[in-house]
Amino acid sequence: MLAAWVCQGLVALNCGRLDEAEAFFNQAIRMETAAIEDFPVARTALGMVAMRRCLWRQAIERFGAALELLKRSDHMYKDLMAGISLCGTADAELRQGNARAALANCHRALLLTRQFPMMSGCPRLRLRAEAGLAAAQAAAGRPAAARESLARALGLLPGVLVTPQQWSGFLAAADLHHALALAHARLGDLDATIEHLRRAAATGWRDNHWLQTDPELSAVRLLPCFAEILDKTAPRVQHQAVASSAVNARS
Repeated sequence: MLAAWVCQGLVALNCGRLDEAEAFFNQAIRMETAAIEDFPVARTALGMVAMRRCLWRQAIERFGAALELLKRSDHMYKDLMAGISLCGTADAELRQGNARAALANCHRALLLTRQFPMMSGCPRLRLRAEAGLAAAQAAAGRPAAARESLARALGLLPGVLVTPQQWSGFLAAADLHHALALAHARLGDLDATIEHLRRAAATGWRDNHWLQTDPELSAVRLLPCFAEILDKTAPRVQHQAVASSAVNARS
């Protein structure tokens, strides 16, 4: 049951319905506390919610809290969620202009993939961390190193896309294309940025609002073709808010 609340939160997050996502994740945490159940996804997910609200400091604090709890966890997804939390921390630090901290967190995430190569979703986490590293290196004025990291990430992509059994929340194909788009954007490769955003939309990215507010995409938002991306990721049907059920349910 706890995992069902997390999955609903992930769907809401993917659609940019942040209030609903936060309510679902908080309900999962309440259930986890009541059941003394160890399922470390929801706290990392709250960091992602803060990121998409452009609350960088809050995101860093939430990812940090998740990492502290993961140190005491023996869950099978412990290392994967730690890596995702580190990548999220790097993203927030980068948006605060702290390239050095972003680099450090991406390196820590990559270290986990080397230490635990058999963890579920390892190739996806490695791709995500290499893409984040490329963006951080570009921000630090190291474009050659950034292109090397980006090339490693792109080299992992074909294998990742044909292994859906390695899927993980925050590391779906759409998330990975989005991460690659951000790395290209930092390097000024706007055509490649648009192409990966198109692929993100084609593979399920639906957070239209984040594309319009993320400062990392400020340059591509000036391009006429960006409107096409927004059209593809726009909500197609009207939905009812369901956050109240997540807040009130106590099953």
